[in-house]
Amino acid sequence: MMQHEKKDTEGTKKWHATDILILAAQIVLPLLALLITWKAPTSSIAEDTKLAIIGLGLLVPLILTQVSITVGQNKSEMSVQELERHLQKLDDRINHIHPTLETALHSKNDRVMRFALKRMAETNKIIQYAATNLRSDYLKPGEYLDELDYLADLIIKDKKLKKKNFSGEIWAMTSFAPDEWTVDGLYSAWTSRMTELYNLDIKMQRLCMVNDAFVRAISQYPFTEPTKDEVPIFSEFMALLKTYYGVDSKRRNVARHYIVRDSANADLKNAHGFFAIILSSGEMHILTGETIDIYGSLSAYALFDEVEIKKLHGLCKKYMVKNNSLEAFIQLHAKEGKGGFIDYLHRSGITFNAVPPHIPPPPA
Repeated sequence: MMQHEKKDTEGTKKWHATDILILAAQIVLPLLALLITWKAPTSSIAEDTKLAIIGLGLLVPLILTQVSITVGQNKSEMSVQELERHLQKLDDRINHIHPTLETALHSKNDRVMRFALKRMAETNKIIQYAATNLRSDYLKPGEYLDELDYLADLIIKDKKLKKKNFSGEIWAMTSFAPDEWTVDGLYSAWTSRMTELYNLDIKMQRLCMVNDAFVRAISQYPFTEPTKDEVPIFSEFMALLKTYYGVDSKRRNVARHYIVRDSANADLKNAHGFFAIILSSGEMHILTGETIDIYGSLSAYALFDEVEIKKLHGLCKKYMVKNNSLEAFIQLHAKEGKGGFIDYLHRSGITFNAVPPHIPPPPA
């Protein structure tokens, strides 16, 4: 760092050794000519010679001034050429960042170029944030779904490549935010991708975060379905059960769910929700911090820090145990018999085994 600063300081000096030498010669030589003609005896130097010496002494500064100007011009020209070379290199790098950007910069349309360069500056800020914080900022809904698609493509490719040796899985967490997933628009495309993942028999383990109000609701007897104001997450929880534990569900043996109270761990609660994959190689990718933005759209950020990803995965594995399984949780808190929550589930077409199907964990 210090070496770079020294180099930069030297490069910005206005006076160089050559400039000082020329300035000294411009002052000293005229004075020397005058001194010679003044001290020299008239008998030894003719008057014409003295005048010639004085003239030469006065002429030398003019010659040195011209030399200085010429040297300066040459330096300026070299600096301009060097700057042009650097700009050309920069231009080449910029042009090859992306073909679309190259097209914009070569369009010769000032409006297009200004627009492209402004967006490039915004992109640079986003990349700088990611490099500094080892995570993206909160993604726009479309960007979030693009990243989800990217993770889906990665694990599908791994599944097809490894075939019988495939050991990857999906791991996720939901806090049952009201209307977390809508059935239309962009999110319908993601639900289709999820169906594709399950049809390929890619296993999922999911933590389901619930609050005390939810536990009280399913524990009451006789059971009365709570309103959305009383327990906002209840309708989302029932939608999950119908999807994975409905009578005709084809996902029964693919997904495994665990219930965790939102007061169990602050780090998990702060994660809000996430979707992650583990490939057969052990490589992990995650989108976490799921939240609903001011427009009601779901968003999250991509985490790039390998240490933090493993830390979160390790934390989840502590809660992904048999005693926290959805089946065990329901049996522990819900009342059996006619009129209880389990009876309500049966009447809703939802059944599950007392012991969940075994899904082996991925290799460490």
